Amino acid sequence: MLFAPTRSFTRRWAGISLPPISALLGLAVGDGQVALLWLGQSGFALRFKDVSVVVDPFLSPHPDRLTPPAFNPADANWIDAIACTHEHIDHLDLHAVATLAAASTRAVVVVPEPIVRMITRVGIDPGRVLGVQPGRPVKIRSLVIHSVPASHGIKPQDAYNFGESMSNGLVRYVGYVFQAPGISLYHAGDTVDYPALAQKLRGLDVRLALLPINGRSLEREAHDIVGNLDAAEAVDLAARAGITTLIPMHYDMFAGNLGDPDRVVNSVRSRDLGIQVVIPDLDQPFLYTGSIPSTN
Repeated sequence: MLFAPTRSFTRRWAGISLPPISALLGLAVGDGQVALLWLGQSGFALRFKDVSVVVDPFLSPHPDRLTPPAFNPADANWIDAIACTHEHIDHLDLHAVATLAAASTRAVVVVPEPIVRMITRVGIDPGRVLGVQPGRPVKIRSLVIHSVPASHGIKPQDAYNFGESMSNGLVRYVGYVFQAPGISLYHAGDTVDYPALAQKLRGLDVRLALLPINGRSLEREAHDIVGNLDAAEAVDLAARAGITTLIPMHYDMFAGNLGDPDRVVNSVRSRDLGIQVVIPDLDQPFLYTGSIPSTN
């Protein structure tokens, strides 16, 4: 099943056009629900019932980016947690993280423990930084954040693994499972599949997954680009993990590292898997209610 929001959509109330963040904050979110706004690449803003999170927010200008920053981080005073999966700039935008933390003074920053010092070096109070590892969930009000190992690398020469050899045995690259009452959402960060991943997601009762689909190639690795799941691999992981809704990500930002979400749709249809594929629009927040996303 495919749910594809209208590409030109702008949320409206009372005849007034609202910018995406205002629309996101205006959605009523209850138990078993999450409101999502895609920020481009792997960036998402997530609103649970009592917690708002931004994940991998790449919001700074960059000469190679194909889409503009989704919003000005200096205006973001509504965030409770900033979660980054690893240290590549499109996932850990240090200038944006510092600006977001200054704007949302209550926000904590969640990162893998080996890169905590990268956060504190840009002036963020260490007391606001949560260094995470698999098996050590953190809680923010009703939201529990589990870190899941991601198989990645800083450069192709040290990929594809969990980064433990360069981090004193600690996992350096992670994805996150966000669990609030009635909902469990997986944001994969950057990863390829590995034998235990599907079972880990089943164990955390994940039904909604945000998965990279840009894949990998020898040509890109020759340019120091560490790859990810491709479209077919993302669908295969979702099927084995019991995922019912898949949101493709990480396919739009850099000309030399693109993917095609239509391949995800075609893969699901060709295998008759019954997985719902949601292709979000950068301008349209939507509400996931456990089965069918809604913009109502």
